[in-house]
Amino acid sequence: MNFKTLNERILSKNRTKKIISVAGAENDHIIEACFKAYNEKIADFILIGDKQKIISTLKNLNYSPDTFEIINCTDEKQKAAMACKLFSEKKADLVMKGSVSTGTLLKEVLNDSYGLKGNGFLSHMACIEFEDRLLGITDGGLNISPTLEEKVKIVQNSIDFYIKLGVDKPKVALTCALEVPNPKMPATIDAAIIAKMADRQDIKGGVVDGPFAFDNAVSKEAARIKKIDSPVAGSADIIVAPDIEAANISAKAIIYTSHPKNGGVIIGSTSPVILLSRADDSETKFNSIVLALNVLD
Repeated sequence: MNFKTLNERILSKNRTKKIISVAGAENDHIIEACFKAYNEKIADFILIGDKQKIISTLKNLNYSPDTFEIINCTDEKQKAAMACKLFSEKKADLVMKGSVSTGTLLKEVLNDSYGLKGNGFLSHMACIEFEDRLLGITDGGLNISPTLEEKVKIVQNSIDFYIKLGVDKPKVALTCALEVPNPKMPATIDAAIIAKMADRQDIKGGVVDGPFAFDNAVSKEAARIKKIDSPVAGSADIIVAPDIEAANISAKAIIYTSHPKNGGVIIGSTSPVILLSRADDSETKFNSIVLALNVLD
């Protein structure tokens, strides 16, 4: 599975194009990603932001200003609120982060009046093309220092998400600095507890194990050398890091040193929220759109 096959999967469904509201659409990479999705007939967009800047960017990219609906808005909070309001009014199927800050958008996403949060627990998933699969890394964008209970919810979110992507029984690796439980390293104890919970079917739909170090979670050779006997060892679909720092650094280290195709979304909400860094290029933004469209009901 890769982003190309996920895009083909959307096209094969032959469904009506989904509409995506973009909170802060002045950025050229945002508009390039929107145009690619529009031209491939997988989505349409409502661009929210400074109308004159958006039109100027469109013209600079040789795109027609009449392609998308544009809603003029110059205040960052109002851009985020409008994107979520369009979702609540069923005028948009998805919300996408543009130039607004993550904190500003999340504040609106978590506002119960828009119906985006739903009853779920929200977490962030980064997906990176790795060997023959999309390697998920969570949670590097939302939950700072998750408790044991919150980690369980992050694991379940990730499994549910990957099943919707088409992965049967996703393999989840709970990663730490080493692969054996150590009372002096609480993350390893959490990992062991969660793995046992999965054995007892308290977590459903996937194969969950840990603790793992990152190497033996993704490398079968590393797992063999360390004599780790687990169906997850060396073949994890999803990496669950102990905290936001570990997940964020791991994902960005891979992305910026190896340059694989990647994307990111918030999961656990009523509808996935396309959330990425303002520094991401247009391809990454497009890939994030593809991820979100694949898991829409």
